[in-house]
This record gives sequence, C-alpha cells and structure tokens, in this order.
Amino acid sequence: MKCGMNFGGYPMLRGYIRERAKGPTVEDQRKAIIKAGVEADGTHPPIYVDLIGKRTRKNLDNSLPQRAAAISSLRIGEDSLVIYDQATLGITEGDILDALAATGRRDASVITCDPPGEFKWHPDVPEALGFAVDGAKKLARERARVRAGSSPIMGRPKKLTGEALEYARALWGRRDLSSRQVVAEIKVKTGVDVGVRTLLIDLGHKTDAVEKAERQLRRGKQTEPKMQPKRRKRHIVKKETASAT
Repeated sequence: MKCGMNFGGYPMLRGYIRERAKGPTVEDQRKAIIKAGVEADGTHPPIYVDLIGKRTRKNLDNSLPQRAAAISSLRIGEDSLVIYDQATLGITEGDILDALAATGRRDASVITCDPPGEFKWHPDVPEALGFAVDGAKKLARERARVRAGSSPIMGRPKKLTGEALEYARALWGRRDLSSRQVVAEIKVKTGVDVGVRTLLIDLGHKTDAVEKAERQLRRGKQTEPKMQPKRRKRHIVKKETASAT
C-alpha cells in the first residue's frame, strides 16, 4: 500500500502531523496525507497535529500528546496511521521505535508518504530498526539546519561596544522608551541589530537602568554651582572703596 493511492477516504485511515523546525511544513504534511486518502473534514476521524510548544515540565513529560491520541484512536486490527515520513513519528530513534511498538499493540500499520510505503510492527521484524534509523537520520539533518540557521536570539547574542554601547546605555535609561523602541533606535542610529536579550545581558534590567539614570540626574541638580551675583557685588564694593582712598 503506497501513499498517493486513492483509498476513497475510508475511515480506517487516521492522519498524524508533527510540526518540525526545518522539516516539511504542517501544510505540506496535511496535503500529503489528504492525498493519501485521509479526510480532513466530515464525520471521519480527524487529523491529529502536534505543534512545537514551550519547554515546560508538562511538555517534557508528554511532548507529543496528539501522537498518543492518534495511536489510541486506531481500532484494533482495522485502522492505519498515515504520516508524511519516518521522522514525523518521533523525536529520536528510540521514540520512533516506541511509537511503532504502540501501533503494533493496536495491530495497526503505519503508512508513509515520503518515501511511499507501509509498515506493520512486529518485534522480530528487522525493518523496524531500519524504519527508526531512517527517521533519526532525517531528524539529525533537520537539527543541523536549525543550528546553521540560528537567529541571534537562538545563538550567541551580538555584542555592543564603543559608541553604540554608550548610546544604548543612554536610551536604556529613558523611562519614555520601551525595550523594543530602544532596540529599534539603536538599529537606526548605529546600524547594530541587537535584541532585547542582548540589552538585558549588557545593561541589566531596564527598570534598574531607568532608576539609576534618574538618580544621577537628581544628583546633578543638587551639585549645581550657586548663583554669582553676590560675588560680583562684593567686587564692585571693593573698587568703590579703593577709589575713595
């Protein structure tokens, strides 16, 4: 059984999509599994989708809840799970094997669209390891592309130096400018494209910087020199006394 064949939208087909940073998009995966015969709408079972979420403790404990729901929805001995490729099924080689074993407990098969094929789990089938290894290789390539294309926020932040640093420090201490406004002003005036994270690392919390700048301003007002009219008046009096003598 291959992806792309017309299955007539039978309810025996369930779709599963996993969002990946550098893999096929959610929409590309959706188009592929619909082409395979999975129905996106109507009375048939839905397409299950796991999106990239925040790294919370809950997500770490159950990072792919929709995958678990999709496998649990498979009717024993009747249904098939349609996915884009081997890497869709898990986040590591071991995770892919675990998911395959879970489909095996439902006596269900896994259909892939890239490459087209169908796999049914059995503990003694050597292809199971090959299926997981192929998926792990794809995941490794995707992670390499993520590292190569990391933005400044994901990688090492850019440094502020010299006049750009002093300009940034002056803006960071202004109460009337938000953090994002400061970032925009720095880029316009100095050409240095930095993020809020870089400013926090180099200059500290903005609230502290504002309070420090306002304290310095108050100190500057308190230490201003006194007015000079009295000195000038005493000077004039001395001149008059000398003339009288």
